[in-house]
Amino acid sequence: MIYLTGDTHGPLDFDRIRPENLILRGVDCQPEDILIVCGDFGIPWTDPAQGPDREMLEEIARWPYTVAFVDGNHENFALLNQYPVVEWKGGQAHQLLPNLYHLMRGELFTLEGHTFFTMGGAMSMDRWMRREGISWWPEEIPSEAEWQHAWDTLDRAGWKVDYVVTHTAPTRWKIQGGMRMVAHLGDKCPVARKLEELESHLTYHRWFFGHLHDDRITQDAKGVWLYEKVVVLEEYGSRIRSGCFRRSSDER
Repeated sequence: MIYLTGDTHGPLDFDRIRPENLILRGVDCQPEDILIVCGDFGIPWTDPAQGPDREMLEEIARWPYTVAFVDGNHENFALLNQYPVVEWKGGQAHQLLPNLYHLMRGELFTLEGHTFFTMGGAMSMDRWMRREGISWWPEEIPSEAEWQHAWDTLDRAGWKVDYVVTHTAPTRWKIQGGMRMVAHLGDKCPVARKLEELESHLTYHRWFFGHLHDDRITQDAKGVWLYEKVVVLEEYGSRIRSGCFRRSSDER
């Protein structure tokens, strides 16, 4: 099975994806299962060779299932980009461990017969209080080359995929989620604006994202905000596990 959840922020919300805590949610991951984190995975953050990063990586290596994540805006891109790039499930990924993968931007993966388009990144609203190279990295915003790669990937796929996994959301869903500043002043995040354009051309079943620290689903069930909840994909679609989602009332 394939499971998805929201931001884990390194050690801050790491407990949520531990096997023993997933079981408490009714999620018993098996060796063939994949758990996808929708950005802000936050590992590695300081030094994967020592301290908390090393301890968490060593723990993940013992888990029976595979963890995969798109990058968010709170990632140490300098460290993340040092890992080897491998082909995994049809797309390019950084391999951190035998069972831990960073799903790179603009890639298309085939998982259990379903196609997943991935696009990480978002703009940090608190970057003014962070230090470049210490707690903030400009690579949080995808480059023009990465966007072009995403467009090329979707061109080859005929702009039709089963699922989309991103960190932030297209602008309209941020507005539906109650972000009134975005509605009145415009979206300052170039990633969300670009995803809005991408979404208007794309045919897909469902779009999963994190970043907004909420658990919510649109009325048409096309967009799913993920944070603390866990979503399980079934052979004929997906259903919500571990509690009900609130629905957004403002639909296009």
